[in-house]
Amino acid sequence: MARRRLEKILEPCYIGKLKVKNRMIHMGSHGSIPKDDQGDAPISPRWLAFYESLAAGGFGLVSLGGGIVKLDETGERGFTTIQSNFSFEGLQALAAVIHKHDAHAFWQLLCGYPTRQLDQAHVTSYASSTLTQDDLDGLIPYYNPTTALTREQIDVITTAFADAAELLQRAGFDGVEINAGHNHGLNTFLSPAWNRRTDEYGGSAENRARIVCEINRKIKERCGADFPIIDNLSGAEYNVEGGRTVADTVELARLFEASGADAIHCRYEMYHEGIPELGIPRTAHELPDVDLYPGYVDEDLSEWGIDNSFGKGMMAWSGAAAAVKAAVSIPVSGSGRTDAFNGDKLIAEGKIDFISICRRAHADADYCRKVAEGAWDDIRPCVGCNTCYDMSAHNVNTWCMVNGGVMEGADYAQVPPADAPKRVVVIGSGAAGLEAARVAALRGHDVTIVEREGQLGGTLPLAGMICDFHEDFLGFSRWQVRQVEKLGVRVMTKTVADRALVESLAPDAVIVAVGGAEPAVDIPGIDRKIVVTGEELHRQLRAALKVFNVERLGKLSKLYLPVGRRVVILGGSMHGLRTAHFLMRRGREVVIVEEGPELGTGMLDCGPKPNMLRWLVANDVEMLTNARVREITDAGVVVAGADGAERLIRADSVVTALPLGPNLALYDELAGVAPEVYAVGDCNPLIVDAPYPPSKIEPVESELIWPRFTAAAVREAYRVARGI
Repeated sequence: MARRRLEKILEPCYIGKLKVKNRMIHMGSHGSIPKDDQGDAPISPRWLAFYESLAAGGFGLVSLGGGIVKLDETGERGFTTIQSNFSFEGLQALAAVIHKHDAHAFWQLLCGYPTRQLDQAHVTSYASSTLTQDDLDGLIPYYNPTTALTREQIDVITTAFADAAELLQRAGFDGVEINAGHNHGLNTFLSPAWNRRTDEYGGSAENRARIVCEINRKIKERCGADFPIIDNLSGAEYNVEGGRTVADTVELARLFEASGADAIHCRYEMYHEGIPELGIPRTAHELPDVDLYPGYVDEDLSEWGIDNSFGKGMMAWSGAAAAVKAAVSIPVSGSGRTDAFNGDKLIAEGKIDFISICRRAHADADYCRKVAEGAWDDIRPCVGCNTCYDMSAHNVNTWCMVNGGVMEGADYAQVPPADAPKRVVVIGSGAAGLEAARVAALRGHDVTIVEREGQLGGTLPLAGMICDFHEDFLGFSRWQVRQVEKLGVRVMTKTVADRALVESLAPDAVIVAVGGAEPAVDIPGIDRKIVVTGEELHRQLRAALKVFNVERLGKLSKLYLPVGRRVVILGGSMHGLRTAHFLMRRGREVVIVEEGPELGTGMLDCGPKPNMLRWLVANDVEMLTNARVREITDAGVVVAGADGAERLIRADSVVTALPLGPNLALYDELAGVAPEVYAVGDCNPLIVDAPYPPSKIEPVESELIWPRFTAAAVREAYRVARGI
């Protein structure tokens, strides 16, 4: 892509007296912490490799997350996970690998309350105020009821923050970030919605800011005036009664600066209503691309500090950050689907000073270096799928949809050359096929892709179109195609692979990545003209791609689609919900029929699934669960509910939108055609996985729910190709 060389974002900037070489900060986040098999977070080669890769990749400042400050079981003494989990030598090693590449090392500290029912129901849950379950129902109901911190406990906690900062300073860290945002413990003081206190820690902005200001002062007293502090807070709290406004946040930021903060990191908190009838609780998130889609993409929320003018949630929290920047004299960092191109524009306009990046760094640790070099085409794009965030919320090692080697250590994140080159044939060019071809070519193998269609990419570009390109599947697919082209991979399009063809190529290894198969649907009337199967719809769309590019096709789909006005969708998984949204945005009336008890299977719980269901409910889409289709007639679909009662849902078209099933016919046909034959991606009901560190590649049963979708397909392809 042709883009101008950026200037402002590459300039140095000071945080206090600390000179940062550019304006790009790796945001401290719990999802950026690799976890071992026991679920804790020791200083390990995996940790060191991940954070060194970020520093080597060009970040001016690398912040670690998950430095949790809490009270011990007695409620009388404070501690941090930094002190309890890590050796001093390990902390020194972390700071050293970051410093090795001319980057500064910070650690984000946060108060680990209130606790969630999910994993800490037995632990006392503290907050600024005592809150009952009824109180929490208007905030976040899956938190445990809270007990108000006493003045003595507040003093213990603020001292524990200073203890942690002093420890980090002695270990070589350059500063700390105090996370007072989201729904962490410090924000329960800052937020009028959470803070019900009547003493010196409640009421006015000055009182609510007091706990953070005390932390700032204690750290400065302990570590010296020149030890930099970044205070992190939410720019506003949207959609909660009594939530903080942007004006209130501005006042808090001024108080933080006066108490010693050297920079402000402005984030956000967006609350979402629950859907009791679907078992969806009220919740809150801080990712604009997730929070705004699909329910708020067309709304003007500028008075709440939300600016979606860049589209797709890009830099959408910048309105609040700009308001803070106008009110303080210290630097302000913006976050929320940040990118260097738009960040450079906002810095040039004087609206922010830094951008804080998280998910893009997972997708490509060399993001900053490539930005500096102007190598835009080589930046592996973050899709915005939220896989990393969702897995972190479930306390497991995070994956990345586009980066199969992330969080796996230096010896695995890199692709070394093979001992001897081999001829590798990859059949299929979807996400898994292109990843396998890319990695095999990086290993030095002679790679050939065999693709049935006339273009590479599989169904991923169409998946991008279905979500109106909000998630950047198209960008990722195009990046994959560019990479295999640059690596000199031979491509055979419009070619059907069979045993004879593959034998003629004389491969040493074959990777079958042909995607899943449309499941057989045994319903009377399924062959009627009223029915459009998912396979047939994809066939028509692929045919249209021979004439139009996918962006043009997306626009044309608003004028014509091969379905009538009233549509019944068979299947309420991810495929069904996204198809329903796509059709509704194009003027169709939709009813979703799901045979099972749950809607949205395959969608991520932390944002995408509940937000899509909220949009569908708000737009009066009828969604039936535990419903069996008895028959499809020319008038519509006859459905039996859980009680057995039948009804006719009138429809002009019936669309099947079901998860794909295994598709191993070609893999079986090719048995023995080469010394190594693998099946990867949705075609394979097994995950080809390897232990860490990798040894022998063997198929093993997966604990993941079938189907695996793109993140698992890419990770699997990476592992297989890297092992050849």
